Amino acid sequence: MIPQEYIRTLELGETVKESEVISACNCDKREALEALFEAERSGVVNLQYETNCPECGKRHSMHGVINDIPEYLVCRGCGAQSNGFENAYCFWTKRT
Repeated sequence: MIPQEYIRTLELGETVKESEVISACNCDKREALEALFEAERSGVVNLQYETNCPECGKRHSMHGVINDIPEYLVCRGCGAQSNGFENAYCFWTKRT
């Protein structure tokens, strides 16, 4: 299956990371990201960012805009301090 078709099969509200597209479609990272960014431009998915604690894995926060990611994070679970950008991950949510 090509990445564009895979993205269209997602259910409304379902989330996906590029690694899942790569695995499901047996494609490379560039092809997966190109398909995801094209789907975002077309309004099919929303790009979001999640920050996680590198020590305990607890989710710190979710952001719709990269500029909203804090430079430094303090985990509410274990108290570890970390760089927000180094611990941010992209994911896409199906809109239509």
